[in-house]
Amino acid sequence: MSIKLLVLVFSLLIIFTRPKLIADHHLSPSISPFYPSIPPFLPPSPSLRAKSPVVKPSLPFVPALFVFGDSSVDCGTNNFLGTLARADRLPYGRDFDTHQPTGRFCNGRIPVDFLADRLGLPFVPSYLGQTGTVEDMFQGVNYASAGAGIILSSGSELGQRVSFAMQVEQFVDTFQQMILSIGEEVSERLVSNSVFYISIGVNDYIHFYIRNISNVQNLYTPWNFNQFLASNMRQELKTLYNVKVRRIVVMGLPPIGCAPYYLWKYRSQNGECAEEVNSMIMESNFVMRYTVDKLNRELPGASIIYCDVFQSAMDILRNHQLYGFNETTDACCGLGRYKGWFPCISPEMACPDASGHLWWDQFHPTDAVNAILADNKMELDFDASNLVEDEAAEVGQNDMAGIEGERCGICMDIIIDRGVLDCCQHWFCFECIDNWSTIMNLCPLCQREFQLITCVPVYDSGEGSKVDEVSVSGDEDYCIEEETDAVASPSHYIDETHYIDENLSV
Repeated sequence: MSIKLLVLVFSLLIIFTRPKLIADHHLSPSISPFYPSIPPFLPPSPSLRAKSPVVKPSLPFVPALFVFGDSSVDCGTNNFLGTLARADRLPYGRDFDTHQPTGRFCNGRIPVDFLADRLGLPFVPSYLGQTGTVEDMFQGVNYASAGAGIILSSGSELGQRVSFAMQVEQFVDTFQQMILSIGEEVSERLVSNSVFYISIGVNDYIHFYIRNISNVQNLYTPWNFNQFLASNMRQELKTLYNVKVRRIVVMGLPPIGCAPYYLWKYRSQNGECAEEVNSMIMESNFVMRYTVDKLNRELPGASIIYCDVFQSAMDILRNHQLYGFNETTDACCGLGRYKGWFPCISPEMACPDASGHLWWDQFHPTDAVNAILADNKMELDFDASNLVEDEAAEVGQNDMAGIEGERCGICMDIIIDRGVLDCCQHWFCFECIDNWSTIMNLCPLCQREFQLITCVPVYDSGEGSKVDEVSVSGDEDYCIEEETDAVASPSHYIDETHYIDENLSV
C-alpha cells in the first residue's frame, strides 16, 4: 500500500511541475518591465559553436528582442506558409542546438540567435509559431519571412511570404495586445527599452530588380531604385517610432554578388564576385545609411544604428584563412558549379562538415560566418536609456561635435585621408573612393563621372602635406602627381539635398 501511495505522490509531482518547467523555458520571471535598471553590456567570450539557449543570466540586458526581415533571420515563419522558400527539412538545422530543422536557412544558428544569446534572452520565437498567450511575446517575437522584401511583390514567384510592411503591422497588433494585457504605460516602457532588429532588402534585388520584374529596370535606374527602397524603409521606421519604438538596428545588405548562385549565373571563372550586382548593393547601403543618419537627427529620442554587413563580409572573404575558412566560393549544400545552380533540398547534397565553408547554400552563410558577423558588427553598448555603437561611445560628446563634418560619405567613419573628386566638390575616405573606382567611376552622391581622385591628408604630421592624385581610366591605369589645393567641405554637406533629400522626403 505504501508503494502505491509513493507512486501516486511522484505522479502528482510530475503532473504539476511539468507545465511550470515548460513555462520557465519560454518565459522567465526576469522579463518583467518593472525591473529597476539594465546592467551594462559585456560581450561574452567568442564562440563559433552553438550553445544551449536555456542557460541565461538571471537578468537580461534588455526586456525583449523583436526581429523583422527575410530568410537571413527567419526562424520558422515560412513553416506555416504555402511557399517554396522553406527550411523545415534536413540538412537545414543539422548543426543547430537541437540538430533538427527549425525553419532557419542555415546549418545552425542565424545572427539573431547569437544576438539574443548576448542579450541574455531566449531564442526569439516566430510570430506565426506562437501558440501561447500575449505574455509569451514579452521577451520578443520574430516576424521575419523568407522571400520577403521591402517591396510588397518581391519574392512573389516563391509563394506566400510576409512583406516588411505586413511584419510591421503584425508588431503593431502585438503592441495593442500588450496594452490590453498589461496597460499602456508598461507596454510603452517595454517597447521603448527593447531592441528592434531589421535585416531586409536583398530580395528586392534577387527576386525583383535583377530579374527585371514588371520591366522595373526601364523605369528605375539602380540609383533611383535604391532611393525608392530607402523611402519605403523610412516610412516603416517612422511607423515603428510612432508606436514608441526607439532602439533599432538596421542591417546593411551583404555582398550577394559573391554568393554561389551569382558565381554560377554570371559564369565566374575563378570565383570572382559579380561586381555588377555588388555595385548596386553598395549604392543601396550608402543610401540606407544616409536615411538612417537623417532619421536619427529628425526623431527625438530615437537611436537607430546602421550595421555595415557588406564590408565585414568582404573582409572575411579576403582574409578567410585568418578566420579559419578554406572554402570561399562553393556552398556546402547544393548542385552545379559552386553548388549554386540548384538549391539545397536533401541531406545527400550537403558536405560532411560546414565549418570550413563561408556559404551554406546558394545565398546563405554558415553559422560560423553568422557568429563572426555577430561579434564584429554587433558590439553594441546597451544601457538603460541609450543604444550606441562602441566606436561612438569611445569618443566624447565634445569631440563628436568637432569631427561631425569629418566623416566619409561612404563608410561614415572619421576621415584621415580625403579622396577629392575632379567632377564635383564631394569627398570621401581616399581608400573608400579608391575601392569604389574599381567598380565604377561615378560619384556616389551626384553620379557625375570622375577621372581623378586627389588624396588630401586631413591630419598633418607637421612635415608638410604631400597630396597625391590617382587618375581613373577605363583600363584602370594609375598615375601619381603632386597637388597643393584641398577641398574644405565635407561630402555629405554639399548639394546632398539636391540629389537625395527631394527623393527621400515624405
